[in-house]
Amino acid sequence: MDKESSTLVLRTVNCAAADIGNSQWTWRNVDLRKAIGTLYNHYDHFKLCLTSYGSGSAAISSADDRTVNIYMNMSNCYWVNSGYDVSTNNRSQNCLITTADLNSGSGRSINYTGEIGVLFKKPDSGITDITIFYRKCSNDTVNAAQVYANSVYCFSIYGVTVDGKS
Repeated sequence: MDKESSTLVLRTVNCAAADIGNSQWTWRNVDLRKAIGTLYNHYDHFKLCLTSYGSGSAAISSADDRTVNIYMNMSNCYWVNSGYDVSTNNRSQNCLITTADLNSGSGRSINYTGEIGVLFKKPDSGITDITIFYRKCSNDTVNAAQVYANSVYCFSIYGVTVDGKS
């Protein structure tokens, strides 16, 4: 993995109202060619690493840990290492990007270190939609009563050589 990287910042306030659901946000027509910059032409595979997450304050509908302990998934990229979902007994085209405890109405700020990330192939067009969605850890469902605060997700993107190819 090359240590040169690009940054992708996704803010929920930048989603169109039609692309916001309960615990789900979609950014349409993300130009990865522009986001990744010169690395885009040098690699076919990239590693996406969540480096920080922050949210504003929101009223938590329940202090029950089963409600506020969530995991965040990302979909719509061309994932190379999709995971196996035991609840469906199938491979998933969603990637887990982090877990979080949202048990505070005062907002969250989480910084991540290390190189844990997910691998994706670049889209031929350079354009893709990106969706981030939350699920409760306790039962893999959406908390229909919960309204989540606006958030920002910051990712580092690294070029990766796979099978000797950039």
